[in-house]
Amino acid sequence: MDTHDKHILVVDDSSVDLEIISIVCGALGCSVDVANNGSDAIGLFKQKRHMLVVTDYVMEPMDGISVISKIKQIDPRTSFLMVTGYPDNTAKVFVEENNLPEIVTKPISLNKMVETLAVALTQGSGYGGRRHIDALAARMNDCAALIGQSQVMQDLRDKLLHAVTNKFSILLLYGPDGVRKKEIARMLHYCGENARSHTVEHDFSAFTDADPLSAIIREDLEFGSILKEAKHGTLVLSGIETLSDTDQSKLFSFFPEISAHMRLILLDDHMLDLELNGLDIEMIEIPPLQAHLEDMPDIVRFIARSPIQFGLTLALDDEEISEIIDNLEYYDFEGNIMELIGRVRRLSDFEQRVW
Repeated sequence: MDTHDKHILVVDDSSVDLEIISIVCGALGCSVDVANNGSDAIGLFKQKRHMLVVTDYVMEPMDGISVISKIKQIDPRTSFLMVTGYPDNTAKVFVEENNLPEIVTKPISLNKMVETLAVALTQGSGYGGRRHIDALAARMNDCAALIGQSQVMQDLRDKLLHAVTNKFSILLLYGPDGVRKKEIARMLHYCGENARSHTVEHDFSAFTDADPLSAIIREDLEFGSILKEAKHGTLVLSGIETLSDTDQSKLFSFFPEISAHMRLILLDDHMLDLELNGLDIEMIEIPPLQAHLEDMPDIVRFIARSPIQFGLTLALDDEEISEIIDNLEYYDFEGNIMELIGRVRRLSDFEQRVW
């Protein structure tokens, strides 16, 4: 389904927040209806059957939980996203029990809202025969790391589709810094069979614990806090190369037990030397931008079409986009997609830039 066919209902009794959320939805190419109370929201939903309902939690006389519950009775296929400045335990439990995306807290961060909305828009299109294949293809078209018509990109997309359709329990995505491996991992989660569950990301390089594996497996061999949180969902592990050889071997030995309870996605700069006897694992290289520079103009156009998502100062017209593309032909992009996004962001500020 094209993003222009996606209809969102936004419910909030704050006119300011209603406008902010509506702007973000529009920036993602969606059509938007708004309501400032639950009763009006339900009336609108009955008329138009929106694919996603974004609702505030604290409202009178009908709160967000009631709005979601009543709309679910009308159409259980609907996806939901809850927004609140007061994420109490009742809201958190409701979101968890109903497999909703994480709550967006107020004051609303535009970047966070964009990311969570993109997730919510595909959560209803998870693993399910042909439908999940179409959902993955649509998500690839919304992923900066996978934009392009080159043979390199086509091969990568085919490999990712193969990994999802064959339901590999362990997937290794490897490639240099800046190719946005985490973005691809999140996309795979929300188009896989665990799409209705949550994804947990853990970077070993960000922690200096005496026992870096304690959050994975405790001394009594029970699941640690990270595994308990990721159970029945997807666990994304990065920074494995920062572990000692002993800890890496120990971690790998736990993979059979871990992958029996969740999807496991590993991220690394290089192909790991994995001793995974008999494990069902797929290894996919995410190529550097240098390997498919012919895709650079398409990636720039994609970035320019989503100024809020990528932090551009202004929306760009076709002439300005062409001017930026001409300028960027002289760069080698050692920092890959992330460097390209940064350069487009700077060059989009026509008043401040220096050619």
